[in-house]
Amino acid sequence: MVIHRHFRDVIVIQEGMAEKLGSAIQFLTMFVAGFIIGFVRQWKMALVILSVVPLLGVCGAIIGRIMSTFSTRGQKAYAKAGAVAQEVAMPRRLPPLIEKKNYSFQKKKKKKK
Repeated sequence: MVIHRHFRDVIVIQEGMAEKLGSAIQFLTMFVAGFIIGFVRQWKMALVILSVVPLLGVCGAIIGRIMSTFSTRGQKAYAKAGAVAQEVAMPRRLPPLIEKKNYSFQKKKKKKK
């Protein structure tokens, strides 16, 4: 169960990295190019916008932290649900195993006599 969960997480990370790395490079390039064009065209307006960038960064960090907290809570809830589902499914498999064990125990007992 734990291995399955970690494997699923690795796959999600790989899929996310493939898409998000390219997007991050594209957005960073657009951000820098926008400020270069802004400073060339209207440098006063670009300075005003540049003063707001730290505030946007702080807001983005706060939102990212909140999202990671909720994501962690969701993964823990799924792990609990998976454990409960496994406990519910286990009794269906258990009786045949007990019967096999009893049968083999009786078979060994007969051989010893």
